[in-house]
Amino acid sequence: MKTMKISDTLPDNRGPKYWQGRKDAYTERKAGATLPVLHHRSRILIALHPSDSYVAGYAFSVTKIQNKNTAAVDAQIELAYIQQTERAA
Repeated sequence: MKTMKISDTLPDNRGPKYWQGRKDAYTERKAGATLPVLHHRSRILIALHPSDSYVAGYAFSVTKIQNKNTAAVDAQIELAYIQQTERAA
């Protein structure tokens, strides 16, 4: 039995428009856009952009950027906690 993924249900989600959306989100992040700005742009694209594939790619990239940022912050918090407990001991 094959498990179906969400990506299997999206129309043409791996076509050029999808990858262009992914690239644009990463390019905007490298240019200095913050996560709130990327989320705002993503919401605008969802409402107005004619290509579902482009929007899916853009939103997926924003989610990946947010997850990386969250993981980095979590690691910094854990490291700070370890250093604090070592100093206290």
